[in-house]
Amino acid sequence: ADTNTNTNTNTSDPAPGALRLVLAVALRDLDLLVPIDANADARITWGEVKTATPQLLALFNATTGLAPDTGQAAQSGTPAPATPPPRSDACALAWQADGLERRSDGVYFRAAAQARCPAGQALRFRYTLLKDQDATHRLLVAGRIHGQALLSTVSPQHGSLRLGAGSAAAPHASGRQ
Repeated sequence: ADTNTNTNTNTSDPAPGALRLVLAVALRDLDLLVPIDANADARITWGEVKTATPQLLALFNATTGLAPDTGQAAQSGTPAPATPPPRSDACALAWQADGLERRSDGVYFRAAAQARCPAGQALRFRYTLLKDQDATHRLLVAGRIHGQALLSTVSPQHGSLRLGAGSAAAPHASGRQ
C-alpha cells in the first residue's frame, strides 16, 4: 500500500509556545480502525462520518502526541528510536473535527489540535496511527519551523519525529493508504 501523511509547519502564531496541528487521514484508512461505513455498503455518508467522529478523535488522541524533546535525535526532522516520547501535559493535544477534504485519491477526515509547549525547546511529535494495520504507512512532514525548512518522514514503527528547536509551529498532517 502506498501511504503518506503531510505535516505543514509554520511560525505565524505570535504567542510563545502556541502550536496548531491539522491532521487529515483518508476515510478508507480510518475505516480499517473505526467502523465508519456502518451499513457496509462501501459508501461512506456524512451521517456515518458524523456518528464515527467521537471515535475518530479518540483514536487521534491515542495515536498522536507532542512533548518536549529529550534529546534522542540530533537534528530536526530526524526519526527517533522506536521508543516514543512520554506524554506531556505541557503540550497536550485535544483533536477536534475540522471537516472533510476531497483529494484526487478520495475523501479525508480533518482534525485540528492546539497545544501550548514550553518555549525554546525542540519538540517530538508521536505518531502511531495504522502501526499494526500497515507496515508501509508513513507520515510526511513538511513546512517551516522558526524560518527553517522542514521535510521528513516518520513511520508509526519509529514512533516519533523531532520537529525542531523552539516554540511556535503549525504542523499539518494527512494520511493516505
